[in-house]
Amino acid sequence: MTEMSKPDRAGLLTIQFIALVLAAVALAAGAITAATALASESFDMVLPAAASLPGDVIGDPEATGVPRILNGEFTSAAASVAGLSTGVRILFAVGAGMGSLVFVALALSVAYLCWRMYKGNPFGESVTRTFWFAAAALTIGSLLSQGMLGFSTWLAPDELHLDPVQFPLEMHFDLLPIVAGFALLLVAGAFQFGERLQRDTEGLI
Repeated sequence: MTEMSKPDRAGLLTIQFIALVLAAVALAAGAITAATALASESFDMVLPAAASLPGDVIGDPEATGVPRILNGEFTSAAASVAGLSTGVRILFAVGAGMGSLVFVALALSVAYLCWRMYKGNPFGESVTRTFWFAAAALTIGSLLSQGMLGFSTWLAPDELHLDPVQFPLEMHFDLLPIVAGFALLLVAGAFQFGERLQRDTEGLI
């Protein structure tokens, strides 16, 4: 077992504790959001929007050397909605819950890795499986979560009888979690290589 200094061990335990706290907070937040959407008459959601900025915030285009806004528009609106159909509520609740579970999976993976490093054995089959799982959760989970949330915010304006010009039927996808998921796949591959190297090294001793 590789000996670690006390500051390094304390640092790993601190990171592990923070990861576990964040996982618990994310799990609670996701559960509350999903439960509110399913059980409460009203809940909060962000709707796609298309509206120009008020004229009083637009600066003079002829001015020079003065900080000002030349043009702009709102692309989303945080709204408290009520009376939506069960289908929209379920889509929103499941999407929000899955988004939280993705974060929980990542935080628990970090906590587990910290524990293995603390024990002096960061490479192992279980660590590799953990990273494969985290990569799959981030890639697939975030895609499904965004898809369900997108469908809920796509259907909600129609049920609310909103002006499609001001609240267009749009779905937005953030590709960053998916790219990060593929990056984690590379990390999992690196840990798998480290695991094999460690086994080969132990076989030579």
